[in-house]
Amino acid sequence: MTLLVTPVTTPAEFEEAKAIRLRVFHEEQGFDPVLEFDEHDDEPSTVHFLGKDVEQDKYVAVGRVLMDEATRSAKIGRVAVLRECRGKSYGAALMEGMERHIRDRVDSFKLSAQFDKKGFYENLTLSNSLPTLAKMPLIVTAVATPDEMQQAMAVRRRVFIDEQGFREAVETEDPNDDEPTTIHFVGKDSETGEYVAVARCLLDEATRKAKFGRVAVLSKCRGKNFGAQLMDAIEEHVRDRVDLFVLSSQYGRKGFYEKCGYHCPSDEVYLEEGAKHCYMVKSAKLSG
Repeated sequence: MTLLVTPVTTPAEFEEAKAIRLRVFHEEQGFDPVLEFDEHDDEPSTVHFLGKDVEQDKYVAVGRVLMDEATRSAKIGRVAVLRECRGKSYGAALMEGMERHIRDRVDSFKLSAQFDKKGFYENLTLSNSLPTLAKMPLIVTAVATPDEMQQAMAVRRRVFIDEQGFREAVETEDPNDDEPTTIHFVGKDSETGEYVAVARCLLDEATRKAKFGRVAVLSKCRGKNFGAQLMDAIEEHVRDRVDLFVLSSQYGRKGFYEKCGYHCPSDEVYLEEGAKHCYMVKSAKLSG
């Protein structure tokens, strides 16, 4: 049981939040739908949150925070969990996730509780049975739109060209980027809503191999385990279609990939764009 709590950052996510609010407060509890959405929803200081059941990959919870940084207080409201997901401590996990997100900006939390929910809020600090609440998660998805592809290329440019000094043509003129069998991935920092990681998979289903490359995390986001989360996600995305994962690692990154389960089948070290690289492999079959 894992609830991933993230701030709403897109119109589509806000529509998901509104849908949950209508299901709980209008359809289930009978409140007037006209009163459900108010002027606070659109204020720039308001932070909306969604809770996703990771196992189901489904949004199941919602909350809203009215920030008043002048008085360093936060009013939490519109807290709801879909009926079918209650009994999993998701309400407590949602509250913890929202509080953690804004804790550094306020001194006090307040709310107006429905009277029959008073006990729930009183017990929040006493619960010892919370489900796993993902810490600093990276949300990895396959690129599906031109905008996401632009985000991916922007991360690649910042890491490989601006930071590491590779030629621009290496990133902008690679024909593999446009192959129909190529899968591009982006990783979003769920705390900030920013795209901060990227990877590419050259899929060869004839030989049942997946070659990973262009794996990068923005420098400001390193040290959060995002690289390992990125690798786990892209492997899982193609695992059922291949038997072997392969990659050409910059030699200085060899240790990172070894921690991810890769190894060099030989001692060969070669140059790509003037930088030392080594060939690494990993079985796609899960052990155990």
